[in-house]
Amino acid sequence: MKKGDYGDESVFYNSKYQRWQGVAAMAIGLAVSVYLFANVFSVYTGPIPNGNPGIGDITFIVGFVLTGVLYYAFQTMTGNQATAAGKAGSRAA
Repeated sequence: MKKGDYGDESVFYNSKYQRWQGVAAMAIGLAVSVYLFANVFSVYTGPIPNGNPGIGDITFIVGFVLTGVLYYAFQTMTGNQATAAGKAGSRAA
C-alpha cells in the first residue's frame, strides 16, 4: 500500500539509534527470574520455590513483568532520544 516508501531507513544504519535499554532489561530480567523463581526439580530450584513449594515455576511471569518494568525505568531515566524525523516516522526533517 505504501508502494515501497517506508519512511526514513537511515535509523537502521546510524549507530546513534542503537538502543541498549531492551537488551539490558531482558538480561537482568532473565537472570533475576531464573535465579529466584526457577523450579526445575532435577536441575535447579530457586530460593523462593524452595521455601514455598506451592508457588511452582513462575519464572516466565516474573521475568516478563520485571523486564517490562526495567525497560520502562530505563526509558524514563534516559529520556526520549529520538530526533524530529524519528518522531514523525517519515522523511520529515
